[in-house]
Amino acid sequence: MIYPTQVSQHHSPADDLADKAAEGDQVHPEELPATSREQMVWNMVFYSYERAFSIAAIEVATIMLLEVLYGWSTELSGLSFVAIALGSGLVTAIAAFAISHGLLTEAGTFAVMSFLGLCGSILLFDFNFFGAGSLIIADIIVYGGASVANGIAEAWACRAATKGTSYNIEVFRFHNIFGISISRFCAPIVARFLLDFGGRDLYASLQVFLCFAAAVTVYKTVLLVYIGHDGCQTKLQNSNNINQDPLAFTTIDMEGGGNSVIANAKVCCLMFLMVLP
Repeated sequence: MIYPTQVSQHHSPADDLADKAAEGDQVHPEELPATSREQMVWNMVFYSYERAFSIAAIEVATIMLLEVLYGWSTELSGLSFVAIALGSGLVTAIAAFAISHGLLTEAGTFAVMSFLGLCGSILLFDFNFFGAGSLIIADIIVYGGASVANGIAEAWACRAATKGTSYNIEVFRFHNIFGISISRFCAPIVARFLLDFGGRDLYASLQVFLCFAAAVTVYKTVLLVYIGHDGCQTKLQNSNNINQDPLAFTTIDMEGGGNSVIANAKVCCLMFLMVLP
């Protein structure tokens, strides 16, 4: 005889999967497999080095190009960064609006900003008919895209970092701070050398390479996220299929902890049919 029992109020794994799937394409780095979390953290470490170097080079090279190549005064060259900051703020505001209103997901915004940065770096080449305007527009796109992408990258890495492993939060923060510090030291030297040696086009080539490397890193990271999301959807679908099967295995958790009440419904039904006249 099987007597009714009180079902515990704890959520089953299927309910947890349903809750995650109901949230749509929101990113859950902490729910990814350990190997994926580790890969995400190290991807974001590499990304922090790439972006920090690119941004530090922009700050130095833009002033030098405006003063030397285009003859701008020191004051006017400094004011150009006001326009760059305002443009970057506008890009950030648009991205925040798109995410908050569901027009873009976090992963989609991350990918779009990296792609925009790659496109913007192409404008750093010396197109004679654009002049200094193309340089400032390129800086706005690259700088603004990096500001948004860096925020997402740090958030994902912090959530994917796991205590007691080689990819914990302390390791990521160390590399993040070290990357910014070393970039602040090396980027001005490298940028000025390239401008003196090969001009604006050689400097632009370096920026295109850095933005391309960053875009590839972001693509790999976003792919990890979507693979994890698809895995959650697959588990949810399999769980629903089992729940829809009337002869499926059913386990009821009893309060206080205990074994299952019904171990194998299929076997019981078959045995019942065999004893019928």
